[in-house]
Order: sequence, then structure tokens, then C-alpha cells
Amino acid sequence: MAEVHKASITYLKGQRPLLEQLNVAHVFGYNVLFEAVPSDFESLTKIGYFPFAEATIEMNYAVAFGLGGVYKTAYSCLRRFLELCFTGLFFLCLESKKMDGVQWLKGQKNTPFKSNILEKLFEEPYFQQADKSFRYQEIVNQVYSKLNDYVHTKGKDLGHLSMSHSNLPSFVPESLKKFIDTTNDTAEVIAIALILKYPWLLIPLPVTEKFGSNPPLTGFLEHRDVELIERLISPEKLGFLRELSEADEGAQSIKNWMESRPDIPYDLI
Repeated sequence: MAEVHKASITYLKGQRPLLEQLNVAHVFGYNVLFEAVPSDFESLTKIGYFPFAEATIEMNYAVAFGLGGVYKTAYSCLRRFLELCFTGLFFLCLESKKMDGVQWLKGQKNTPFKSNILEKLFEEPYFQQADKSFRYQEIVNQVYSKLNDYVHTKGKDLGHLSMSHSNLPSFVPESLKKFIDTTNDTAEVIAIALILKYPWLLIPLPVTEKFGSNPPLTGFLEHRDVELIERLISPEKLGFLRELSEADEGAQSIKNWMESRPDIPYDLI
């Protein structure tokens, strides 16, 4: 895999837009995702960090296998990344008194079906608005279906031999490009879901300036993270999400609260 990885990187250095596309999706799925998850007491008691922390690992493996020419396995990791993120959001949408998330963490409750997850999420007003604006639920289903086709091998074209042109890891430019496109689509779907659930994630907040080395655990994003999300989401969808975020009272309240705090002296940051 090391030689294939090297060949993939060499190829991508000559395809800068494709390399940038992969980097944005990877950084979002491996770093920004975890920073975006809320760390308030209620959220932590519902599900904790596990599904999102596990999802970041799946994204990292997906990119490693994709660059290493094990394309089919890379798609399996992407599929688990998607499911873990939506599973976490599903449990966060449940009432606090329910212990379903805790039971799931202990292995005492099955992972919810996709249909149950989406039914719950699209009860939320912002998810419904996104669906009316750009058919978000249809997009989610398309990404799910595409990843399922790879995982369940829907025909010979989605088998190892067709994608890798070998029974061993191999560098195949067209397979790598398809994987990167799918990685971007998957990351975008999750970024949108997080913003619909927590609209303030699209507002860059001066966390370091206000808290220094003792910030809130997670749940707020700084400028570099918001900028990366804006590069990930297509302009049409981003325009809708910006309007939603700017109009959300909770998001603006968090922004005003954060900005009203005194700055930490530079030598204490």
C-alpha cells in the first residue's frame, strides 16, 4: 500500500483542485466534526462523544485506504462514517428522559434503521426547510444508496477487481477520483445536518480570544473551521444555511454572548 499511496499523492499534486477537495473533506471529517459536537451536560448524557469520535476514525481510515488503492474498503469506512454521524444526531434529537443512546452505547440496543433516523431528523423544522429548499432528504438518500451499493457489491463494476484492476491494492486514477467525489458528497451531507441541528456552527466565534487555553470542550467553531465548512458545501446550499443561521435567535444569542466577553490578554492565550 505504501507505493500505491505514494503514487496517489504524486498524481494529486498534479491535480490541485482534486487534492484540495480531498483535504477539505478529510479535515472536516477528522477534525472539525469532533469540534462541532456539543459538550453541554444534556447532550453528553444522551450519547456522549462516541459515535462522532468513532466517525472521525472511520474518515481517516477511508482516506488512508482510498489513497492506498483499496477502494472498496475505503467506501465501507465512508459508509460507517455516515451512519455513525446520523446515529449520533438521532440520539441527540431524542428527549432527555429517554435512555436509548446510553443503551446503544452499552450494546444493549440495536443501531436504529436509516428510515427511523431520517424520520426523526426530518421532524425538526430546519431539516424540513432544507428539504423544501434543495431536497435535502433526497440528497441524503442518494449518498446512503451509493455507499450501500459499494458495500453490498451491486454488480461486478463495484467489486475489487473492477475498481483496483487487480486482486491487490493498485493506483487507478479514475477510481481515486470517484472515491474523492463520494468522500466530498458524504462530508457535505453531514456538515449540513450539523448546521441544521446547531445553526451557530456557521458563525465564526472568537473562542481563543475569549477563553484562551481554557475554552469550552466542543460545540463552537472558530473562523478557520467555519471557512473550511463553507468550502465544503455547495454555494446554493450554503446560501440557504447562512440565511438560516443569521435568522436563528439561538445562534445570534450565542454570538452576542461570546463577543460580549472580555478578551484574554495575549500572553495568557
